Amino acid sequence: MTHLWALFVMAVWATTFVSSKLLLREGMLPLEIFFCRFLLAYLCLPLLSRGRKWRSLSWRDEAVFAVMGLMGGTLYFLAENTALIYDTASNVNILVSSTPMLTALLVGLCYREERLNLRQTVGSLLAFAGMALVVLNGQLVLHLNPLGDILALTAAFTWAVYSLLVRVMSVRYSVTFITRKVFFWGLLTTLPMLALGPRGVTAEMLARPVVWGNLLFLGLVASALCYVSWNVIMKRLGTVKASYYIMLQPLITTVAGALVLDEPVSAMAVAGMAVLIGGLTMVQKRPKESVRAALFDLDGTLIDTEGQYTEIWGRIGRKYHPEMPDFAYRIKGMTLQQILSRYFPEEEVQREVVPDLYAHEAQMRFEFYPGALDFLRNLRAHGVICAVVTSSNRKKMETLRGQIKDFDRLFDRVFTAEDFKASKPDPDCYLRAAAAFGLEKAQCVVFEDAPNGLEAGRRSGIFTVGVATGLTPEQITPLCDAVITDYRGFTTEALERVKDEERRVKNEE
Repeated sequence: MTHLWALFVMAVWATTFVSSKLLLREGMLPLEIFFCRFLLAYLCLPLLSRGRKWRSLSWRDEAVFAVMGLMGGTLYFLAENTALIYDTASNVNILVSSTPMLTALLVGLCYREERLNLRQTVGSLLAFAGMALVVLNGQLVLHLNPLGDILALTAAFTWAVYSLLVRVMSVRYSVTFITRKVFFWGLLTTLPMLALGPRGVTAEMLARPVVWGNLLFLGLVASALCYVSWNVIMKRLGTVKASYYIMLQPLITTVAGALVLDEPVSAMAVAGMAVLIGGLTMVQKRPKESVRAALFDLDGTLIDTEGQYTEIWGRIGRKYHPEMPDFAYRIKGMTLQQILSRYFPEEEVQREVVPDLYAHEAQMRFEFYPGALDFLRNLRAHGVICAVVTSSNRKKMETLRGQIKDFDRLFDRVFTAEDFKASKPDPDCYLRAAAAFGLEKAQCVVFEDAPNGLEAGRRSGIFTVGVATGLTPEQITPLCDAVITDYRGFTTEALERVKDEERRVKNEE
């Protein structure tokens, strides 16, 4: 679904050239078109926002957003549109379409885990060559225009920087918040140039249907909807892989021109389309059984709370079930409702136990285990879906979110006790989580720490990694497919290697 949405965004952005051209013919200037589309987008973005948060967490973050607005808005559009004045459209199209490779270079320099492998590098070069053939469309003449070429490359570079910064900020902020900030600073940095430059737009011009119709399309669809969508796509697919869809814009424009305007398409362009699609397939393709989703238990697996829960349930157990010295361990992985119905069926006792538990949770410290945050970010950088699958209820999750403000931005979904029919060690929770993302079991990995959870993972048929946070590696090894002592230094590549090794061993058996 994400790939289809990326195609939709590219199709929309490919048609913006037509809208901009019509507006230029009506007398608007390039900077005025950009300002109007960003203003419309900024005004309608609150309709797409869940919250009303407007302030950044720090002035440093606000400065980053200012750079993003400058790079992904003002400078990008100014450089690209100005390049067309001094250079041919084919030159500009080809040079601007080098954005994905510049993005891959920048991200690779900053994030080793997202560097392209050999197959993806070859695919990148093929895609670029195919795209160039599509743009040329049988015309083998390229002219050297130093100023125009530099401006076109500047546009590609500014968008690459913007893409990198979106990756950085998406860990701490929602996509709509980021996009709103980008539009705000894009507008603000445009105002001085707009005030000092010539005027083209008039009230009479804005009243024309062709003008306001195209401005609405550029502002509401191409900017508001597509910028938000693109930032989501980069978050899900990874910055580098998402960026390569930009190369499809010339292909879409060529096909649309042939179908709508009856423009000729040369054999060179057709060959270029085939090479382009083949190259993009090499960049995007992942092995059928590679990791697509990481399903994490919460307490004791990601969040260091097991000791605190052992203490509170141990105290409750000693008070109500002194005959069960191991009570705190018996209930691990069970939902609160199951604990109450099995061990505290009397309503009077429940009225004592539940408030005691909630009061304790309200005072708990929720902190990620060392390396867990880095591992989650590494997974997301590779486009791996991250989800929490916990036996805790929604009330407990509200308390946790109060302490970890960016918790939901790290995960594509949080499954709680209310989402399942049966709790661990029943595999229902993990089977439902995999199904919710439309994935095969072989494409998922479970991370668990306790016996009940590990059994749920194994019974689901999903590759299960035991995290030795509470038990020793020797204790949990028989209960899972692989064991890690903690997340420090653990990466997506390491996880793939662990899965491959287990698969090889099973094949040899």
